[in-house]
Amino acid sequence: MNFRPMSWLSTLLPGSSAHASNPPGPQASPPASTPQTGAAPDTPLGGLAQAADKARHNPVTRLFRTSTTTLTKLESTKVSGGGLTNPLADASLPRPPRRTPLPEPSPPARNEVRMGPQGGLLGSSSVERASAHLVTGGAASRGVPVPKFMSPRAIKSFLTRTRQRKLSAEARVWADDLDTRFETPTLAVSALFPPPEGNGPQALADHGQALNALLDGLTLRRPRPAQADPALPAMVERLPRDCTMPLANALAQASGGDARSAAQILARLQEPLDIEDSRTRAPNETIEEKAWQCAQDLAHTRCAALDALLRLQYGAAQADCERGNGKAARLVVYLQAGHKLRTLEKNLGATPAALNPDRTRDRLLGDPRARQATLALTAARQLPDASTGTHDIGACSPEQITAYRTWQWGFDESGRGSPLDKASHLLYEGGTKWVELGAKRQALKDRAMGSIDGAPPAQRMARTKARVALAAHDVPRAFSKQRTPYRTTPNMLGADAPFFDTLRGQYDTALVDVRTGLLEYSRQQMPHAANPATLMTMALNVGRLETWHAARPDIPANAAPRELQKRRPESFGVSRREAQRMWQNARASVESMRTGTNAGLIQQTLDLFDNRTQRDAFVKEMTQGAASDDAKTGFTLAALERWTIASGMKQDDPARAEQLREKIDAARELTTQPGIAPLERISTENLRDQQHELMEQNILGTIYTSYDGGMLGLDANLWANLPAKVRLTSVGPILAAMGGRDAVYAVGTAYDGGQMQFGTRNRLNTSLGAQGFLGIGGEIGKVKGIAGAVASASVNGAVSREDTVVLRAHRASATRLGHTPDPNQWRDDSSEMVDAYWDAIEQSASPESFMQKLAEFTAHNPRISLSSQTYGATTVTATPTAGAAVRANVDDSPDAPNRVGIYVNAGLNTTLFAGGNRTEAGEFTNVVDSTIFQNTVTAGAGAQFAPRLIHNGDGKGDVKSVSAASKTLAAASAEFARLGRSGFVYLTRDNRGFVPEFMLRDVMYRNPDDWGHAIRANPAWVDGVGPQRLEQVIGEVQDESSGEFAFGERWIIKEERVPKLNHYLTLSSQLNEQRSNAPSRRERAAIDAKLRALETKMQDELNDPHAWRPLGLYGLRETARSSSQGWKYGVRASHEQTQSGIGLTMWEPVTPRPALTPGTTAPGSGV
Repeated sequence: MNFRPMSWLSTLLPGSSAHASNPPGPQASPPASTPQTGAAPDTPLGGLAQAADKARHNPVTRLFRTSTTTLTKLESTKVSGGGLTNPLADASLPRPPRRTPLPEPSPPARNEVRMGPQGGLLGSSSVERASAHLVTGGAASRGVPVPKFMSPRAIKSFLTRTRQRKLSAEARVWADDLDTRFETPTLAVSALFPPPEGNGPQALADHGQALNALLDGLTLRRPRPAQADPALPAMVERLPRDCTMPLANALAQASGGDARSAAQILARLQEPLDIEDSRTRAPNETIEEKAWQCAQDLAHTRCAALDALLRLQYGAAQADCERGNGKAARLVVYLQAGHKLRTLEKNLGATPAALNPDRTRDRLLGDPRARQATLALTAARQLPDASTGTHDIGACSPEQITAYRTWQWGFDESGRGSPLDKASHLLYEGGTKWVELGAKRQALKDRAMGSIDGAPPAQRMARTKARVALAAHDVPRAFSKQRTPYRTTPNMLGADAPFFDTLRGQYDTALVDVRTGLLEYSRQQMPHAANPATLMTMALNVGRLETWHAARPDIPANAAPRELQKRRPESFGVSRREAQRMWQNARASVESMRTGTNAGLIQQTLDLFDNRTQRDAFVKEMTQGAASDDAKTGFTLAALERWTIASGMKQDDPARAEQLREKIDAARELTTQPGIAPLERISTENLRDQQHELMEQNILGTIYTSYDGGMLGLDANLWANLPAKVRLTSVGPILAAMGGRDAVYAVGTAYDGGQMQFGTRNRLNTSLGAQGFLGIGGEIGKVKGIAGAVASASVNGAVSREDTVVLRAHRASATRLGHTPDPNQWRDDSSEMVDAYWDAIEQSASPESFMQKLAEFTAHNPRISLSSQTYGATTVTATPTAGAAVRANVDDSPDAPNRVGIYVNAGLNTTLFAGGNRTEAGEFTNVVDSTIFQNTVTAGAGAQFAPRLIHNGDGKGDVKSVSAASKTLAAASAEFARLGRSGFVYLTRDNRGFVPEFMLRDVMYRNPDDWGHAIRANPAWVDGVGPQRLEQVIGEVQDESSGEFAFGERWIIKEERVPKLNHYLTLSSQLNEQRSNAPSRRERAAIDAKLRALETKMQDELNDPHAWRPLGLYGLRETARSSSQGWKYGVRASHEQTQSGIGLTMWEPVTPRPALTPGTTAPGSGV
């Protein structure tokens, strides 16, 4: 055999060329005239040949020569005489190239970037809770988040794994094979359909033939279905990998593991499923029944299973075809409703022949559990096949179209106490009762606080009566009655800030344009001035405008909000020294113009500059503004307008004067626009207008939230004053346990669209700790008192749970549409949602009629959805505090007097555990989980009154007196060194599976230095944003140290990871369905073990730092305002109100931007 290196393999060798089949190596010697007798040890094959030659002459190895020959034959060397001959000894053969060192590894590609360790650590707990919610179908997130060692579910899971080691081990083996089954499903599908036992060769051959046909249908291209788009090719693409195993599992379940029946069911599922088919007999009734059952199971499982069904029916994944009133959407509702009815009535068939008869419908309507499904199934048959955007509901009754629409939203029951019934009442209450109560309270407050006509005594009496009425109105609210979250507000606490920042940028740009135009004109006119007054005016214009420009350079209209806030053209004043310097600079510029021909004009102008009266008038105008100016500052739009008119530009250059006039008018018009108007009166009209303006003018990531309710409980803070001869010593417990119930209202924009939210919140706050005082008594003059040190430490816990309903206009997904959607479509949908809500409120007299109207008004727009949302949050903090107090006696009690004094203190509030879990059930299932850690250092000072509660008269006991907590009369505090990090996970799925655009991970920092250090250390951001731009962004946020601001990094899932996650999610849905039907405890235990293993697989996939790619950097501003009125001494009964607003202050996407970027829209934690 001749030695011929493979030409394609030579291209892989270092230094070789792809176009040469036998290139000589870089160290190859020229051909020798005589063959070499020794092997060259510096070549790869040379060393092997030397070893073989030695082995050939060793008597011990002679017995193994055949084996040696067989092994070395793979090297394509010459074999002779049962031994191995060195190919290098043949001069006619080329020498292999010398082995060269491997090159240094190149920097990781952009698609290989990974999330930083901080984000991974912060988000791991959130990923664990989110995965548990998804895999268990929501059963794992019914309670509030707690530390893992306290979680009942985690403890139960640990005990179960300990008792059932064998089942857990088998489940882990099953889970380890999932990825292999996902990549190569042939063996896994074959395992679902085992060969029949005890049959002959013919049966085995038939089974193999049926199994091959089934595998071909699942894994190969197939003929175009009859209902597919004619534009598709005759052979459509094979099913996606995430659809194969869910479909195979459903076929195995329907066929009982028989491959022949499964192949027939698969073939039937590729034929049209006609929901109007009234045939009483089918060609093969058994296969027909099983095919409809399998279709129902696939539609009920949703995710990749539903995607597989739609692909079998229509050939390809049509964009959002399961929504609206189209043929596919009606088929999906029909199948899902049929599955629901079949679970309620076991003997009910799955075919239209069993579900469509009137007698069946009438019988099922009598069952409250089956009414929603029956009405939705009937509507699916009767609705016309209308395209999206039409209002035609055909022959459907209002109740039927309501059932159909709410079924698509995810509500499968409509009886009393059902999620749909609760949602109807919350939405209706939010538009009627809350508005009425808010308007009533505002009227009482206006009368109590506003002006009252009449004589002074009558005014005082009327005002007193109004305040008594307001207090009486608020008493039930302390007990969580008559709650309304609507309040009149001048703004939305930052939720509307981005819109005003945009206006401000436009205004400043117009002002700078006018300033630049006047400066250029004044410079041009100075040499041509005809008289001293004109020259002086032009020189002063140049002097002050140049100073203005130097202090506030040009700012683009799209500058960051912080930049606009810090460097606005009108945001600073002018001192007398600066005004005098402008005057002197203008005089010097005129003097520098002196020539022989204009000496007289220059001298006359200088005489005007030397006039003290004119100089004082100029300084006064610049420092205080003119009498006609609204803002008393030197550099204003009004001043620019006045200087432009005085310059005479209108006579000398009318065109330029007109341009500047238009810019001045445009800037003034911007200042008169209402923007998002303040809510001055609470009414349905004003609320509708405010919501419209917020949706139309704002960007994604801003939300306003309002809470209103009461707080009841124990708030005991006691001091036991111990006897001491020199020192005064007091100790006492800190005990608090309070609960409350609030009404919740939120409006704004989340990352996936505009939303309105109504609901309730239950909360519980507890504190447990101790406090102590050590001091001495003294007397200064006739005033006695004490002074000493105070220290306390407490552990505080807060638990809250919100149950709300969310009306949302979704932002379209490019993954579902197959193309980039209109980035502003969500605005139109949000406005339509607002109108639909308030129109339904105004035209309804009950929650039931309201829901019918809402379904009717939104039936044509599948992007508007309604869902139930639950948010649970737990926070545990430790608060050590130390300080000093000085108090003076205010009575003559020698042992325990009442005292008044001042205090100073400093404390640390550190997070022991903080987590939140927001889950949304419905057509769109959202899971938002957060893990938070932060430290806050506070310092405060104030005045307090320390009363004596109980006095022990004999003074001989261990406790001389017991005092209640000090009452703060006045206080001031400040927070600084605010450190904190938060990790958020956002996962969104619809009926077809996870939506990649809305699968996000955020890492948020309270301190800009921490944020800057983290993103500098991660090459993903340095490469994604660019080194120079990254440093610029970091520099812009360094001044934002207030606790209102937070800065974050946002990551988005890589699309190639989504199919595997869909595979896990679909399998979990099928396992949960099997568990509900499992006949024995052992089978349920085995399925539970598989679900736990599947949960671990999903956690590992989501926790993989390489599964995410950077999306952008952002800044948020969160502003909160609260009020508390009521009794708060010992026991607490108070009316609580809280409002908060979250606004986006910065969004810097990675460059080049991903395929789907927010553009003018940007993220928020609406979280």
